[in-house]
Amino acid sequence: MPKVKKPKKKIRKKSKNTKQKFPFKIIFLAIFLAVIVFVLSNRIHKSGSKQNKQNGIATKIEKKKRNPVLNAIYLAAKKLNIPENSIKTKFKDDGTHIYLPINPSIMDLNFVNMIITGQVNLTKGKVTDAFENNAGNKQIMYIENKSKKKKYVVELYYDKKKYPAEKYQLSIIIDDFGGYYSPLLDEFCRLDKAVTFSIIPELKEAHRVMLKAHKTGHEVMLHLPMEPIGYPRNNPGDDAIFVDLSQNEIKNRVNKFLKMIYLADGVNNHMGSLATSDETTMNAVLDVLQKKDLFFIDSFTIASSVGYKLALKRNMRTGKRNLFLDDPAPSQKVLEERVSQLKQLKAKNVNKVIVITHCFDSKRLNQLKRFIVEAKKMGYTLVSASDIVKKDTPEIL
Repeated sequence: MPKVKKPKKKIRKKSKNTKQKFPFKIIFLAIFLAVIVFVLSNRIHKSGSKQNKQNGIATKIEKKKRNPVLNAIYLAAKKLNIPENSIKTKFKDDGTHIYLPINPSIMDLNFVNMIITGQVNLTKGKVTDAFENNAGNKQIMYIENKSKKKKYVVELYYDKKKYPAEKYQLSIIIDDFGGYYSPLLDEFCRLDKAVTFSIIPELKEAHRVMLKAHKTGHEVMLHLPMEPIGYPRNNPGDDAIFVDLSQNEIKNRVNKFLKMIYLADGVNNHMGSLATSDETTMNAVLDVLQKKDLFFIDSFTIASSVGYKLALKRNMRTGKRNLFLDDPAPSQKVLEERVSQLKQLKAKNVNKVIVITHCFDSKRLNQLKRFIVEAKKMGYTLVSASDIVKKDTPEIL
């Protein structure tokens, strides 16, 4: 009997132990399989997400490839720092309309037009037409994608409300210095140091006036003699810039005058209603100024002048006259008119104003002093000519 029972006990123990270990193996195996499933599913999910993300990027790239002209317009707007949330796009029967608000304080519509045209020309697009309204505060550009025959209409318009408030600045340039060296010059030199002196180079006292103005802290400009429409009745001088001169001769004369007024930070035209209206003549002048990094202010003696526009296209520091303070001759009535015109400019949010007057007599000096007082009451800050033409637009050319 003992021999029979002994193996039975062993069998029972073995059976009992098997029953105790079996559930633990199942649990362990289940956990192991669950971990593997989790890891694999997580990897698949990540792989799918990554693939979806890549597909999304690819889709965007494809969209860009499909709309290169539209992207060129948006890129130009970005470079010009036009706020993205202020740009509106509408789809109409005649094409896609893009509305771009422009800050009149720091950008000119012609400049914006030029930048957009340049970006579009890098694609298969072309500006087919453009026009400006009579008020000069809006331009419309018509653009086509030559390969896919898509049309775009870009509307540029001044909108001061879209941009932070700017300080109102006033630059006063006194023309025609160099003809005298007298107590009257001393009086002009006592004016605010922000007032700029523009000197005709071949006048007998030009050199002495330049040194004195510089010594008293006033910025100096070259008042470049240029051909007027009324020549020879209105004579700018024998060595002036005439439209029938060769480009080399024009450049030689500009360089000669700059050597005479070597402290000049910039240039504006003396007379020049004919010369500033001629692109070939003005390009020769601007070639010299741009090479020497001098600014150009268009005295704007005639509405057909192209000086300012050409300088703007070159991305030069430039500006154009807003008001002539003493044309016609000084009087209480003229002063009141100029003050009224300045108020109108401010009402239009023109925050950078260039005023030109002349150094001929004490009447003009006194009128200038009174005008400065009124301008400061309006909130204008007096700045030099070089400050008024500082470039606030991005360096994108």
